[in-house]
Amino acid sequence: MMRTRMSEADLKQVEYVIATGDLKNHRLFHYWLERWPSLVKSLGSDETLEPSEFLKQDMATALIFQGKVVGLHLLKEYSNGAYDDDAYFLPYSTKFFCNLEKRKVKRVMAQQYFIVDDEFSVSKTLVNFGAIIASLSLRHQIDRGIDATITLARADIPVTSLGLKLGFEEIDRTEMHNVPVSMLACFEPKPHPKEDVNRWVDYYWERRMFEAIEPLKKAA
Repeated sequence: MMRTRMSEADLKQVEYVIATGDLKNHRLFHYWLERWPSLVKSLGSDETLEPSEFLKQDMATALIFQGKVVGLHLLKEYSNGAYDDDAYFLPYSTKFFCNLEKRKVKRVMAQQYFIVDDEFSVSKTLVNFGAIIASLSLRHQIDRGIDATITLARADIPVTSLGLKLGFEEIDRTEMHNVPVSMLACFEPKPHPKEDVNRWVDYYWERRMFEAIEPLKKAA
């Protein structure tokens, strides 16, 4: 059973993993396949998710505790020339793209498929892993010098409000999977208002672990 509160020692065991490359056999891909489609179904949506939605990402990032996935976030970089060609951008509005153009955005990082496992929710651990994961994702924007991070965030639960705390701006709204979502863009990431969150963001970022998976070579 998970403790009511994770201790300092427990939190120091959590690892921030950044997986790239051929991820079709990676544990994070299998976790996504197990969790995300059922979440979409629970919203009353009949939309299906193709494995390619995960596999086309630049990186899968996750916090891991004793072999268990605490939370997952997928990240992909695009140039502004991809807006008309990639299906990811279909839900975004003309208003949204005009805002990016006005800000002279050339490169964006899309955050997709954000999830914190129920076992590690704030109510069970008293740790805001959602805020930690989201903050870690924005570190990639800063680290790579990307003009803006964009995302579609659920507005019926505190995902949009979390984004606003971290420097995102709500530019427009739409609906996906039967729930309202905000079109968010972050041009200048901000630290979370709670210093305890930022302390662990710093801790995990400094100790981040890279898993680069090379595709298997076919036998000659």
